[in-house]
Amino acid sequence: MRQIAPFDVWLQWWGSPAVYQQSPLYPYVLAAMLAVTGNMLVVHFLHLIAGFLLCVSIGALAGEVSQDRTVGLAAFVLSGLYGPFYAYSWHLLHDAPSWLVLSTFALLLIRWWRAWSIDGVPSRRLSVLLGLALGLGVLADEVFYLLTLVTALAAGLAARRRRDVRPVIPVFAAFVLCVSPLVARNLLVGAPLHATSTRFAETFIEYNAPGATGTDLVIPREMGPILARSGGAAVPVVIETLASYEGASGAWAAKMARKVLALADPYESPDNVNLYYMALLSPLVRWGVPHWLIIVPGVLGLVLSLARRDEAWSLFLVLFLCVAAGVMLVGPSSRYRQILCVFWIPWAAWYVGSMLRSARAPRLAGLALIPVGWILCVGTAPHRSPGRIYRQSEFVVAADIYEARGEHDKARAQLLLFEELQQPGRGD
Repeated sequence: MRQIAPFDVWLQWWGSPAVYQQSPLYPYVLAAMLAVTGNMLVVHFLHLIAGFLLCVSIGALAGEVSQDRTVGLAAFVLSGLYGPFYAYSWHLLHDAPSWLVLSTFALLLIRWWRAWSIDGVPSRRLSVLLGLALGLGVLADEVFYLLTLVTALAAGLAARRRRDVRPVIPVFAAFVLCVSPLVARNLLVGAPLHATSTRFAETFIEYNAPGATGTDLVIPREMGPILARSGGAAVPVVIETLASYEGASGAWAAKMARKVLALADPYESPDNVNLYYMALLSPLVRWGVPHWLIIVPGVLGLVLSLARRDEAWSLFLVLFLCVAAGVMLVGPSSRYRQILCVFWIPWAAWYVGSMLRSARAPRLAGLALIPVGWILCVGTAPHRSPGRIYRQSEFVVAADIYEARGEHDKARAQLLLFEELQQPGRGD
């Protein structure tokens, strides 16, 4: 930061020194848990409970959108086998709780939409729960700003179709109630009323500027000039970042194409959590289903769902496109792309179920597309050196902790293990 600009300049780019650095929901929930328990093991246990609820929510979402309990059960089991969920459910990061909010919101929105078609109007309870989930989502992750627009559009279409706006009012009221503490707080401290985080401008530049790779976290040389010209505001940052290509628009399009392809890359680019280091510690992460095994049947399920004239699947697709756009605006690193599994897992469970329920040869041949996709994922992935997989930082921090505990042999073992893993032939 200091190499780019003085701290007071950064405060100007952020809009106010009172703007949250990250979305505020999780820090407040974490602070409340620590205030109540004061025990970190209890907090970690509650995180694991949230991880279990995430699996339940994804299963319920798959069952709701497909109207098939077997698909829902399969999605629940698949979520439980998914290795990265275990890694992120243990760490004190906002990611897994925000995925839980997303899956719950998607479940409620699709159920709310179905209620307009089946029952005439959704219940007041369902409408209130939807508004609360949307409000919590805005406080949990910036991608919910896009999902707010989707909800408003869905509500407008449904109300127009039934010529009844009454079920929309509880959604709006619950949403306003949920975000009102944020608005009141920002008003009191002089921050923009809607501001939930300072992260968008920096993150967008880090993954989209000409000096960025698009797939890995780097600080491009254009960071300072872009922020200076744009003042740190979201829309000007996007405009200035794209303008910095100086007419070479094809270069940015190529970067976006690499991002899309990177979604299927078996490599888990570290960001906060290093899944490769976690795999050394936990057999659940090491032997759990990885992302690249999920995305292939997930994409096939997406394609198959396009052939169905079902409003629930269409709404599911719109939600996915909004979240995927949020991921593409930054980068498909391991941490950012995991949120898409809220959609990949239901699609994967539905696709496999659809193929197995039919004994016809064309359907059974559809199952053969899955291993073909896996082979393409592995075969087209570039080689990574051991240094790209096992970072020194995790081993050094672990060694420092063991040293502080007086466990000198374990500290030394961590450093020796790192040296061993850097040997040729240990790369991806």
